[in-house]
Amino acid sequence: MSKQRIEAFTDAVIAIIITIMVLELKPPHMPTFASLWAERGSIGVYIFSFFVLSVYWNNHHHLFALVHKVTGSVLWLNMVLMFFLSLFPFTSTWVIEGHINEVAPELTYGIVILLANVTWAILVRRLIKVNGDDSLIGKSLGSDYHKPLISIGVAAFAVIVGIFQPLAVFAIDGLMFLLWVIPERRAERTVWTNDKNSKPKE
Repeated sequence: MSKQRIEAFTDAVIAIIITIMVLELKPPHMPTFASLWAERGSIGVYIFSFFVLSVYWNNHHHLFALVHKVTGSVLWLNMVLMFFLSLFPFTSTWVIEGHINEVAPELTYGIVILLANVTWAILVRRLIKVNGDDSLIGKSLGSDYHKPLISIGVAAFAVIVGIFQPLAVFAIDGLMFLLWVIPERRAERTVWTNDKNSKPKE
């Protein structure tokens, strides 16, 4: 199967999710900066969610740059990942309407991130198995690639702490996503090396 359709579908879904989120933002009731400041919580949640989705999209792009073959199981795992990401407009709006510091909305937000991270880790392992240990993804994200598992642990910790301090979900998960701002260097080096070696010699 070609990977182009799965990449195009993912790009479209994430673009739609971001569009829905920004449409959920309510403009200030008054034409003043004080009224704008009063909406700082909802704006902050939107910025955080936009950042999270951007991290997922960026790393998804780098991940599939290493892939040459996909299967039905990969398509379904990617669909599950898109399902969890599609919940961001819902969870973001609930956090905003729950006055930012409530347990249920924040825990739900954190659980969505946790489940998305679990799906991501399974997707990576499945892609390695489908493409083989000697493939680009196998060589760059092989058995010593533990960042997805670390992220699952941090996201689970955020949910546990969030039971007692709801805003900690954003603080802890925010620090976790900082690990993913710069995509895996090994993946980039593998792609660059492969592109260089595949160019015809003059």
